[in-house]
Amino acid sequence: MVDRPRILIVDDDPLVTTALSAFLDLQGEFEAISCRCPLAALQRVGSEPVDLVIADHLMPAMNGLDLLAHLAEHYPAVRRVLLTGCCGHTTSLRDGLAAARLDGYLEKPWDNAAVERLLRQLLLPASAVLSDEPGPRSANLGRAWPRTPTTATSTH
Repeated sequence: MVDRPRILIVDDDPLVTTALSAFLDLQGEFEAISCRCPLAALQRVGSEPVDLVIADHLMPAMNGLDLLAHLAEHYPAVRRVLLTGCCGHTTSLRDGLAAARLDGYLEKPWDNAAVERLLRQLLLPASAVLSDEPGPRSANLGRAWPRTPTTATSTH
């Protein structure tokens, strides 16, 4: 059995961690784990292998940008994706995005197909990313951006 990429989802909202974890587990290509506290997530990344972290922007104790910036500095091989419901880009958010050296950005509400495409692009071999297999669709209207700014939209 081939090891699946391990994705750590960090959000203080249990509905978000449960929904994203369940979706990723159903895909069969990823192993999803979750934390509701950014400080616990730092400990987890330091103690077990993690390939990618999806972190909510606004959380108590530490915001997602600070968490991802810490990971960029101390665990540069871990891919970093910000999940946010914040609309628009304030100056402080733009500064934080640069410090975190993000690999991607997801906006709430997210589109499952866009999430899958982004994660496949970041974590799976090129042959898997170029596959013509359709992914699941969602009625949510969300966007996902990889590091190179291209907008992923769903078609219904």
